[in-house]
Amino acid sequence: MSRKVLILTEAGDIHAYAVAEALRRKGAEPILWHTSDFPTQSFESVLFEAVQEQIQINAPGWTLRKADLDAVGTVWRRRPSQALPLQLLHPADHRFVEAECNTFRRSLFDLVAGHAFWVNPVAAAIAVGSKLTQQHWARECGFKVPATLFSNDPAEIRKFLERHGGQIV
Repeated sequence: MSRKVLILTEAGDIHAYAVAEALRRKGAEPILWHTSDFPTQSFESVLFEAVQEQIQINAPGWTLRKADLDAVGTVWRRRPSQALPLQLLHPADHRFVEAECNTFRRSLFDLVAGHAFWVNPVAAAIAVGSKLTQQHWARECGFKVPATLFSNDPAEIRKFLERHGGQIV
């Protein structure tokens, strides 16, 4: 079993830092993912294209890719959160943005380290209407699905547009 432990938490979570240090002392490799950096400081993308499925998280100071996540043996769903910049949005958009970010995040967590042992498993919290989860399982079942990108990263969106000659929905 992998000695890598992914800890979903928020910046300043002293308990997560203490557990990470204890895990290091036991020979494990903890990875602290400050999920509260989303959506303003971290960019998170899930790409379904041709026969590939890619996950990439670009946070301040580090990047996680699908291969990194596949190497994780345990995930501690400690305090996943997000920090929505509501002051930058029109008040009429607050509920919509919050709902979309929540749905994206729940779906992303459903795809992260699916083989790993989860403490406080995300499956218990996933909404049935998860587009990311539906896309993933449609591909797993052999359905042909169109190239699709779910992302808040402008650079990834531009690259996707370019790869498809601007012919996207």
